[in-house]
Amino acid sequence: NVALNNGSTSSDYIRKRSSALSLSSTISQLLIQAWEAQQKKIANYLVSKIIAKNKLVDLDWSFGVTASTEELDHVGKTFLQLKLTVDSEREGRKTHFLEMSVDQFYQFLASLEKCRSFLDFVAPR
Repeated sequence: NVALNNGSTSSDYIRKRSSALSLSSTISQLLIQAWEAQQKKIANYLVSKIIAKNKLVDLDWSFGVTASTEELDHVGKTFLQLKLTVDSEREGRKTHFLEMSVDQFYQFLASLEKCRSFLDFVAPR
């Protein structure tokens, strides 16, 4: 089972959601059995569709330091700017700009590493 953010398994999540939706225990159990039997196929299919529709073409980054601002607390703070170029099936090539603090960057990096671990689990190379 794939672990979710809150530490529960996919089966636990399905059980909780089924209960929240007032589904019978029989339906809940059938959903869990179907998920457990097909989770790799479903995950591989979804990953392939997401990746096929949105491809990262280019990534540029730069670090900076705030030299002047109206807020004294922000002077001398470092930040990271990211420029992501994505080729989307629907929208064509599109550029996305992100600016974040160093702490936010490390949180972002940790999230990317979690995504990579998940992709390696569901769709090994």
